[in-house]
Amino acid sequence: MINKSKNRKFRIFSILFSALLCACIINSSLPLTANAALATGKAKFVGNIWYDGNPPSKFGDYWNQITPENATKWGSCESQQGVYNFSQAKAMYNYCKTNKIPFKFHTLIWGSQYPNWLGNLSGSARKTAIENWYKAAAQNFPDADYIDVVNEAMPGHAPFPYKNDIGGDNGLYGTGWDWIVWSFEMARKYFPNSKLLINDYNVLNEWSCLDQYIPVVKILKARNLIDGVGCQSHSLENTSAANLKSRLDKLAATGVPIYISELDLNIADDNTQKNKMQELFPVMYEHSAVKGITIWGYLQGHTWISNSHLIRSDGSERPAMTWLKQYMASVPGDNTPVEPRSAFTKLEAESYNDQSGIQNVTCDEGTEAVGYTENGDYTVYKSIDFGSGATSFQARVSSATNGGNIEIRLDSATGTLVGTCPVAGTGGWQAFTDAKCTVSGVSGKHDLYLKFTGESGYLFNLNWFMFGNTPVSTDKIGDLNSDGQIDALDFQVLKKCILGTGTIENTKLADLDASGTIDALDFVLMKQYLLGQITKFPADK
Repeated sequence: MINKSKNRKFRIFSILFSALLCACIINSSLPLTANAALATGKAKFVGNIWYDGNPPSKFGDYWNQITPENATKWGSCESQQGVYNFSQAKAMYNYCKTNKIPFKFHTLIWGSQYPNWLGNLSGSARKTAIENWYKAAAQNFPDADYIDVVNEAMPGHAPFPYKNDIGGDNGLYGTGWDWIVWSFEMARKYFPNSKLLINDYNVLNEWSCLDQYIPVVKILKARNLIDGVGCQSHSLENTSAANLKSRLDKLAATGVPIYISELDLNIADDNTQKNKMQELFPVMYEHSAVKGITIWGYLQGHTWISNSHLIRSDGSERPAMTWLKQYMASVPGDNTPVEPRSAFTKLEAESYNDQSGIQNVTCDEGTEAVGYTENGDYTVYKSIDFGSGATSFQARVSSATNGGNIEIRLDSATGTLVGTCPVAGTGGWQAFTDAKCTVSGVSGKHDLYLKFTGESGYLFNLNWFMFGNTPVSTDKIGDLNSDGQIDALDFQVLKKCILGTGTIENTKLADLDASGTIDALDFVLMKQYLLGQITKFPADK
């Protein structure tokens, strides 16, 4: 929130003392474990903040992700130009690495906190200082799981006052948000192993800036610069579950994963706070686009706003905390065995166990389909049983664009590639047809990843798919030169055949009306198809 820093006490330690403190924490007998945390073994983390370099009371009993409250903000780390103090943040980073839980660096660029000396520099010197800040942060936190690259940039919030030094609104690319694009470009350069997030407040509540936020997310996504959207989630006390879900759905339509980054409920009455937590938290945690939740403080006296704590100063839990424990205990673990499914039965595309970037869409053929697929998006189907081996793949697809490809991979999005199924344009998002390809090198049980690749923009919809264990023909009616496409080259092949100046090896593919002969009617059908007047041939089944 814009006023966070007004309500915080900043503790200033000398570099020497902080370094000794860090070493003491790491090597002492303090409990350094997050194995008992609420979300241990779950698909999504539930994390919290450290307010200094010491593990807060009972942290490992509750939380399995860390965001430093202030220790990684530029103003806290480089109060003197070129002299960096990361000691408190390194204690948190090392705790995360020891316990194998995610660490988020918060934040690189924020208009509410930066070194005072920055104002004394020229524009070019400021740009150099910003890049030096990135370099220093990357050297100290090379494997940070997440980076809040730009914080609170929306109009009326806290955009960086020196944004013109790093591109301004339209100084580089004409996006209207060039300084944010530059900030993410530098982050991608210096943090190649981290997921890059944008972060802001008033995204999900009644004063939502969602309509301003989404275009920025899309600009960054188009440049492959963003891996997640942060929603601070303060001031949700008067927000209903329905409105919250509606805003999450709208943001999820960008295809970028969502992270609830700073959740708190500023409610003094215990039962009212519990009821609101019970109403809203499941909406967030169970939403398919939400990948993790960070609560912004939990100990009384150590939250930025007075009534948002979940544990009282005497160590007792408020009802909201007790309920949260019960709720998380009921969430199935990520390691819960998944019942195997046969690869040789029809699998609805929307029956995925996980996904990245897609949405479910309505399908005129019944149920739903996977849609809004873009280059690099994927769906995951766990424990698919290929038996003694599959040799073919068939998918029911549609595309109002030029289509793309379905990469069939095993056990990860970059795992073994066993087949690639080309998907051509079909003339409409509800004009479904079959796409086929051969597969090889797959048997037994695997997690199946269907990765969607192609040009920019939306690629195709996927209704269902299945594998086969006998070879299938991938020949396509109308594809006379066997290049996987039906285009002007096929038109010329057909024309030469009809004129007697050329031959076609597989005449069945040229008999577009299934009349048994290749004649002028087939020529007319090919012309209509290329002009978009028809989307399939009578010979297509």
